Amino acid sequence: MTAWMVGQTDRFRAAVALYPVTNWITHVGSDDNGVLIANVYRHGWPWEDPEDYIRHSPLFYAKNIKTPTMIIAGDEDWRVPTAQSAEFYRALKVRGVDTVFVRVPGESHGIGKRPSHRASVLLHTLAWLDKYIAPNAEVRR
Repeated sequence: MTAWMVGQTDRFRAAVALYPVTNWITHVGSDDNGVLIANVYRHGWPWEDPEDYIRHSPLFYAKNIKTPTMIIAGDEDWRVPTAQSAEFYRALKVRGVDTVFVRVPGESHGIGKRPSHRASVLLHTLAWLDKYIAPNAEVRR
């Protein structure tokens, strides 16, 4: 929802998207539950209703994004493959939005295999939010 939100409004000073689905078209073909997604959450397969997939994919709203956004993903995530995050990161970088991509090695969806990885995610998140939300943070708009 964070990736979706930053494409719909610029009301937030910063955002952190954890293993976001950013492109439903590629998501149903590359994740471990694509059949469920296509049959329950979308209107069939991408080739049956591509507009539905595009309309609900944060990537296609990248042109609207101004909010500094940190993206975090495990590099062994089969629920939301890392390519989703990489694609979104590239879109924000190309547009000049302040963004960073934290790729956690050896982690799957949820990033919880190693306590040090969980601590790293929390520290990265706090540092990013402090950069933009702390009382003396620089506001970029």
